[in-house]
Amino acid sequence: MKKFDVEITETLQRRVSVEAASQEDAERMVTQAWNNQDYVLDSGDFTGVDFKTVGEHELAETRTMDVLL
Repeated sequence: MKKFDVEITETLQRRVSVEAASQEDAERMVTQAWNNQDYVLDSGDFTGVDFKTVGEHELAETRTMDVLL
């Protein structure tokens, strides 16, 4: 028997519109608003999930011994 480490990556995505002088300004404004928690993504923003095995371990064989006390 083996033990596997599996990463679960959920993707949340939301599109927002802002007026700005440039693309860089728009991204800076949205980043700042996101950092201020003006945009909080939740389950309604879910767009996908990915599962990826990142590790594998051999399990040591477990032996039991009956002991009379």
